[in-house]
Amino acid sequence: MDHNGENVVDLNVSLKLVLNYLTNNKCPTLDNPPLVKKRASVAVIIRVSPKQDYRTSALPASTTQHTLDSFFALDWVKHGNAEVLFIKRAERPGDRWTSHVAFPGGRRDPADKDDNAAAIRETMEEVGLDISANNMNIIKVGNLPQRVVKTQWGKVPLMVLCPYIFLLTTPTTPPLQLEPAEVASCHWVPMSELLDKSNRTVHREDVSNRLAKQQTGVGKWMLKVMLGKMIFAAINLRPSESIVCNGSKSSSKDPPYSTLCGREGTYFAQNSGLLLWGLTLGVMTDLLHLLPPYNAIDLWIYPTFTQWDVKFAIWFMTDNFRKAKIKASQNMQRRVLELAMPLHAGAFDCPESRSGVVNELLDGYYDCVREAVAASLIIRVAVIACLTGAAIVHVGKKP
Repeated sequence: MDHNGENVVDLNVSLKLVLNYLTNNKCPTLDNPPLVKKRASVAVIIRVSPKQDYRTSALPASTTQHTLDSFFALDWVKHGNAEVLFIKRAERPGDRWTSHVAFPGGRRDPADKDDNAAAIRETMEEVGLDISANNMNIIKVGNLPQRVVKTQWGKVPLMVLCPYIFLLTTPTTPPLQLEPAEVASCHWVPMSELLDKSNRTVHREDVSNRLAKQQTGVGKWMLKVMLGKMIFAAINLRPSESIVCNGSKSSSKDPPYSTLCGREGTYFAQNSGLLLWGLTLGVMTDLLHLLPPYNAIDLWIYPTFTQWDVKFAIWFMTDNFRKAKIKASQNMQRRVLELAMPLHAGAFDCPESRSGVVNELLDGYYDCVREAVAASLIIRVAVIACLTGAAIVHVGKKP
């Protein structure tokens, strides 16, 4: 599978089935945990980019489709490339997610009618794209499982995250207007690239950044010495189109945005370390895992640490846990495949947990991690004590 269009027809057929399922099966609203009031919403925006052969032919400037079936029945859509919009957040001191790749979105305001309204408002503010019901070229698909975002290795809840899916039905994308204070760039990435094994990698993050109160100074140094860095699954993004924010909107001489397409967009990604990981990758995996016959969980890894003894302890103590979780995920995927085989009939049902596949995989994992970290540190202390004792005895025996 590659970004040149191979196997894209099968992917688009699967995508239509999944989007139809999500439209008719809404994920339930998740209540806030006690003492946690913050809620945030993100917009997973999908478009179908026409292949080059269709770009040279006459395409309508607007393709208003009120149903998913009628949209995916269009010839240029059948042979197009499904793509997802990501943003790279601007660098902001004190922002936990500074410079991260994410979806458009942000915190829900008191004035927002609901979580969906927050996603619509934040998308307009950050990238200037109207995804509200007023835009007849947008289909609101539904939502992915809401989740409680936690820190301190799964112990401290921070907020509830609510992902919503929107489909852009025009063959040409309206110009995006990036908010420089919040967005450094945005990128349209083919879904086939997200499922390509060759794009999978890992991201290493300072341990202190995963705690509720980020450590500094001596505390941060001690954590690095004891645990090293955390290792997370990641994807090297290869966008088909990138919009880069060059500066302030108020500049009258230089345009604040530049667009890189095709190979130039790929060059930008390869030279900027454009990585999808963490929370946003978890949300994306929830969607990718539903696409038959693709199994996104095969391309995902459990978080661990760089220190070899801690890494070994986690691997050893979570071995049975991980095998059981992955087997359950694979069984769910097989049931999806069985139900999705008669694609021409449009029959599709998804037995996936409504809490999201990544949440299911991680449920209870960090409890095991904390035990493994504690065990490895105890072993370290014991080894150091034995070596120190042996050294003292050896020195004491000298005449």
